[in-house]
Amino acid sequence: MLDLRGGLLLAWITGSLLLGLGLVIRNRPVRRLEREAAEAPEQLHAQVQAAAGELGLRRIPRLRLSHANHSPAICGFFRPVILLPAELAAHLSPAGLRAV
Repeated sequence: MLDLRGGLLLAWITGSLLLGLGLVIRNRPVRRLEREAAEAPEQLHAQVQAAAGELGLRRIPRLRLSHANHSPAICGFFRPVILLPAELAAHLSPAGLRAV
């Protein structure tokens, strides 16, 4: 039989596992968007590198253009990726792209 501390620890571990599973499940559509997105042209990569340099980022995120209709997003913890809708990238000015 578990005492109060053992029961609380078991409840905490169970809750943590359920939250982690929920994150994995909710992340699947974003990963699919990332896989289906195309690499951005070199001029857009240059803008990302310049902005990352100004921000002092050590790891420059990759830029991929998605054909889905969504807002710009950053995903990935170890390998960050900026997902940008291709239609949005085509209509924004260089200053607007830099802001994104």
